[in-house]
Amino acid sequence: MSRAGPSGGLRVREKGGAFVFTFEAEFFPDLTKTSVSEFCGEELSVLLHTLRRNGQLIEQLWNLVEQNGAIKLYCIAPEEDALEPRHFNRYGLEALSAVLQKSVRPPVFRVIGKTVGLSDACACENSEYYVLFSNFAAEYSPVSCGDCNLPVPLYKLPGENEDEFYALRQWQGEYKACDSLFVLSGVGEKFGYREISEVDSSLTRDGCDVCREMSQKCNRPFYYFLHRHISPLETCPRCGQEWGLDEKLHGFYAFKCDHCRLLSDSP
Repeated sequence: MSRAGPSGGLRVREKGGAFVFTFEAEFFPDLTKTSVSEFCGEELSVLLHTLRRNGQLIEQLWNLVEQNGAIKLYCIAPEEDALEPRHFNRYGLEALSAVLQKSVRPPVFRVIGKTVGLSDACACENSEYYVLFSNFAAEYSPVSCGDCNLPVPLYKLPGENEDEFYALRQWQGEYKACDSLFVLSGVGEKFGYREISEVDSSLTRDGCDVCREMSQKCNRPFYYFLHRHISPLETCPRCGQEWGLDEKLHGFYAFKCDHCRLLSDSP
């Protein structure tokens, strides 16, 4: 059985949290240049996936509706201002430009209201450190704030990320796959658990590489989380030093090594 942890399941709003919002957007394709289906499958699709990769949209929790030649989009974003152009990376701006070239007028974005049942997002101005964390059900950023313990929208991370966080998103996809194998308790359970729990697994090595890269880009420490469902690691599995905490960090992490930048829980 896996855990909800910092980025999954229902949560009580914590210090530094910002509500997640549902948006309605309307797009106006120029039907002299394109069809509704082509517009949705090409220009609009590219824009939405670019915003998702930048953390401005939460996974693929969106719905498209045709209405009198216009396209209505219902989507979820991590903050009320998440879809403002100032948060777009260069790929998002290029995708938006392509949408405008096939539109009779610019799209309109409206906030419908706060989304019920999803985790809040981190709203801290300057996080002291970050945690690389995910699970099989995660629909959010795999980066948690060390201060408020809430997921950090990727576009809010400092530093340049011209690769659209490729390594970060690749790691999250692999982690979710391994965690799913463990949670299903079938033929892949042992393999999945080893990958998410052992410091020398391929998944952990890749994740620690991501942490080092992101730490350099963001100029902040990045910690890696090892999930221990069966037995806790009483000493740091990398340096061997005592790493037990007197009180669980954020009510979840029982072990922390500042030297190796590792975190772990206990059954």
